[in-house]
Amino acid sequence: MGVENIIINPADVPTSQKEDLQKTDSVDRRKIARSLRADELVGIYIPKANTLEARTLLRSSDAIVRDLSRMKQRVKSLLYYYGISYPSDFERSGTHWSRKLMKWFREDVRLSTPAGMDGLKLLWIRLIISVSYYWKLPVSCVSCH
Repeated sequence: MGVENIIINPADVPTSQKEDLQKTDSVDRRKIARSLRADELVGIYIPKANTLEARTLLRSSDAIVRDLSRMKQRVKSLLYYYGISYPSDFERSGTHWSRKLMKWFREDVRLSTPAGMDGLKLLWIRLIISVSYYWKLPVSCVSCH
């Protein structure tokens, strides 16, 4: 048909002060037509599906990392609240949140009541779910950061 369509940002259309005061469809129509004839308008960028999906992957990955950080902070907070100190084995960098630490948390950390232990188990389950989601991320996600 020979008709070219573009999507523009309304803020990109040049406007005079008078046109700002007279806001009607006919004024807008003339303003857009004048800008198109002068080749002053550029269409907005519309990303392709693969770009949108890559963004979704990054957003999801970031959300999982934030969730994992929150869960780790909750565990540390709970330990601190009950006066439970990390064993000195886990004070070095690289030993935080290692399998050995997770094993210590699961097997050796105890609270005095059944309700406390149930709360600890729920926290443990949420931590394990967060960690398992994090480690199942595709390798391509790591290279996207």
